[in-house]
Amino acid sequence: MNFIPNEGLLLVLKDKIEVEEKIGSLYIPESAKESTKIRQDIYTIKAISDNSKYKIDDKIAVDRVTGSSVSIDNIDYLVIREEDLLGRFL
Repeated sequence: MNFIPNEGLLLVLKDKIEVEEKIGSLYIPESAKESTKIRQDIYTIKAISDNSKYKIDDKIAVDRVTGSSVSIDNIDYLVIREEDLLGRFL
C-alpha cells in the first residue's frame, strides 16, 4: 500500500473486538438497551505521517464516531487525527 497520511493523521484498520455489558440486575426496557452497551473500538495503525509519535502496528483505542472512512485495495480503513486517540495499548 502506498499511502502516507497528512501530518497529524493516522490510517487505521479496525480490529474485530467488541465488548458489551449490561447494568447489574436492573430491568432495562428494550428502548433503553442501546444506551447501556459499553463498546471498545480497537484499531491497528497501518500508515503514519513522517513525524508521528506512533508506530505502524500500534494498537490504539478510538471513539467509535471519529474519523473518515476510506477504501484502499478493497479494504476499509479509517483516517483519524492523532488528538482523537483515546490511548495506545502497550
